[in-house]
Amino acid sequence: MKILFYSLLCLISFGITERGAEALPTTRVKTFPSQGDHSPASAPGFLLYPSLGDHQVYLFDHRGRLHHQWAIKTVRAKLLPNGNLLAIVDEALHEYDWSGNQVWEVRAEEGEIHHDFERTADGRTLFLVEKRFRHLPSPEAEYSKAKRRVRSDIAREVDSAGKTRWEWHFDRSLDIHSCGTRPCAKGADAPIWRKRVRDWSHANTVRFLPPNRWHDEGDPRFAPGNVITMARNLWSGYIVDRKKKQVVWSYSENPLGGLQFPHEAHMIRKGLPGAGNILIFDNGTRERGSIALEIEPTTGEIVWKYENGTRFFSNGHGSLQRLPNGNTLLSEDFRNRILEVTPGGDVVWKMKGPAGLRRASKYPPTFAEPLSRIVID
Repeated sequence: MKILFYSLLCLISFGITERGAEALPTTRVKTFPSQGDHSPASAPGFLLYPSLGDHQVYLFDHRGRLHHQWAIKTVRAKLLPNGNLLAIVDEALHEYDWSGNQVWEVRAEEGEIHHDFERTADGRTLFLVEKRFRHLPSPEAEYSKAKRRVRSDIAREVDSAGKTRWEWHFDRSLDIHSCGTRPCAKGADAPIWRKRVRDWSHANTVRFLPPNRWHDEGDPRFAPGNVITMARNLWSGYIVDRKKKQVVWSYSENPLGGLQFPHEAHMIRKGLPGAGNILIFDNGTRERGSIALEIEPTTGEIVWKYENGTRFFSNGHGSLQRLPNGNTLLSEDFRNRILEVTPGGDVVWKMKGPAGLRRASKYPPTFAEPLSRIVID
């Protein structure tokens, strides 16, 4: 019954043959059958598919065949170069080896670790922490002497031992009374907020800036190691100077009407097409649909985008990734669908898989040693 269940769920376009795949010696391979073959225009590699609905993290090849899985319930998972898996589980950040054994863990006293993280080559880890506090509403409020409860965020970096080496509090650098470019909710200063928690920043992305041409050309805002983050509820992305702990770049408004509930702001690394530009998954609304954006950060110019009206839409979550062949992987999470699109906007590969998709990502076969041992015909 389980094989039949997945056969119905996992529909791969341009994707999958029913031929078996050679497994790692310790891996049981399951095949997700479909028809046809993958498009030669799609990038080869392995797809990491966190399924919140199944409480599993799946590893597929580009033909849609399952090669490995970790039995964990997570909203975010990433593969590491050593073949381990880094994932958010039970409000903490955990590292698991290829066999699923936990080998590292970090927690935060303030609250849950959530949404996003990044591990550096020297073992440092950057992640987001929930922060709750009380503050006075705007002076114009009827009850200006009564503090309201607020949920905000901290970007934190720890070393391999879990010791904090750097952190940045959103509420200490941004105006806590501001709603960003998003219109403030009607009655935001009404007394009813005494009993509610205001989800203010709702950060969902945090990454280090990689080496890039803008800094090479002398722009200090884009110094490698500065931190780029996205505040969903402020409809804005920011770059934070790591040394000064100040916002040195922001992006929110554009000719398309501005960002709405955005995710996944990050800079494209050197060696990939579009290196130095910033990718953003602009979730949008049910009426408009979602838009994948590539921004030239020094001018704010949109140099590439993908949209398809309401036929491309994720009400929450969602991610995007530039691939080595110039295509872009799009994780349309709320529809459990993954697309690979060309620079011209053609969909050359797509997948509809198990329920609860959370930010799929793709890795070349040389990314990690266990991947290099998998034979794909």
